[in-house]
Amino acid sequence: MLKCAYERTFYEKDTMVSNIFGRERYRNQMRDEIAKEAGVEAEAVIIDVPTVPSVPYHHSVLMEPMEIPVFYKTRDGDKIPQRLSEISKIFDVLKGFINILRVYTDEKNREKVGVASTNILGGIPSSAKISY
Repeated sequence: MLKCAYERTFYEKDTMVSNIFGRERYRNQMRDEIAKEAGVEAEAVIIDVPTVPSVPYHHSVLMEPMEIPVFYKTRDGDKIPQRLSEISKIFDVLKGFINILRVYTDEKNREKVGVASTNILGGIPSSAKISY
């Protein structure tokens, strides 16, 4: 049974994070690097990222993967396309909250994969830590 060895929520926009979330090739490179550092087979490491939106838009190539296209009508009846994040800053903030990256492995490799993941992907930033 798979166990979570690493979890991190990303609240900021970052090129590395966008590549991990958006491109399988980069996820595979990260997986291979984590596996090598942990001393395990690449097949023992699984990187899990959200796959939203679940229904891709036909023109999503022209937009960010998580952007929602909307439009408004002019007085003449013309439709003008816009991005929802341009209309609502709330949406722009909320779409960042689904950037959760998890690394899974089996129980026997959990600790060393967790350490390797932290070394490669970084620990939790101090701004996100809660002290008790």
